[in-house]
Amino acid sequence: MDLQNRASFLAVKVDRPQNMDQVIAEIEENFRNSAAETETTDELDALHSVITEIADARTIAYSLRVVVPITALPIAATRWR
Repeated sequence: MDLQNRASFLAVKVDRPQNMDQVIAEIEENFRNSAAETETTDELDALHSVITEIADARTIAYSLRVVVPITALPIAATRWR
């Protein structure tokens, strides 16, 4: 797929929070079954997704901080024998 000249993120400002569900539904309906289908979320859901990704990356980093030294210890021990 040619991604040149395509938007990957659009922000829409809604006049009132009560209209959020209606705006999301209209956006989804306008792009349904098109070449440019959308995944529409509100700001809170988008923020939650980003925070979850950061937390996952942090968990991986902390795991590596434990696994790498534990893996390196037997290798270092065999060299000093």
